[in-house]
Amino acid sequence: MTEEQQTNTPDDDTAPARPVLPLSAKARIWGQDEDEAVEPALSPEARKKVFRGGNDCYYCGLPSQHNHVHNLNDNHSDTSADNLRPACPLCHAWSHLEALTGKAHIRFLPGMSAQDINHLQRATLIAMQLGDETMRKDAQAVHKWLDERLDNNLHLDIVERCAETNEPAAFAEAISQIPGDLRANKDEALENLAVIFDPKKFPLDKEWVTDVLKDYPMTEWPRVYQDTYFSAAV
Repeated sequence: MTEEQQTNTPDDDTAPARPVLPLSAKARIWGQDEDEAVEPALSPEARKKVFRGGNDCYYCGLPSQHNHVHNLNDNHSDTSADNLRPACPLCHAWSHLEALTGKAHIRFLPGMSAQDINHLQRATLIAMQLGDETMRKDAQAVHKWLDERLDNNLHLDIVERCAETNEPAAFAEAISQIPGDLRANKDEALENLAVIFDPKKFPLDKEWVTDVLKDYPMTEWPRVYQDTYFSAAV
């Protein structure tokens, strides 16, 4: 197992650093019809090969056999082994802004890594779905704090019309218009922006949640979101 495939638990400060989690959108390929798929079309055997090196998320380290298959270069036609990695549904969604209409907002969250933001969101989303009344209220308060962190004066060089919107689709459209050789520059322009999911419109897959809870039972989630929330709030 390579270093990038080692399990990286949400609260493990000694784990190796993960790759930067970018905001992105599925690449448009000339001559091909667009579809709504967020995973490449793979045979069952090809999909198994992606997970043979480990099923932990390439970006946040969360293990699950129900993680998605992610194309690193956003091109679903490129199914070479070097371009495919497991990614949890939350991290994968950051690379599919075009699929998040009505399901999420773009928020300004400086000082927090994308991985911590998603660990925090995962904890709150699961707690709101499965927790007791106290846990649900705590999770709702934390999620509200995340969703209200909006800078109304965002000015992004990536495209002028994105400066006054928090809709992921607008950012997806802007990213899709960037020439391929300049696309890597978008990460600097989009620094400190995050995808914050609507808990009512971005339901978590039941099989994935069940799988995650095997390693991180409900008793662990209050500690996960409290540690991350209070660390970020300081």
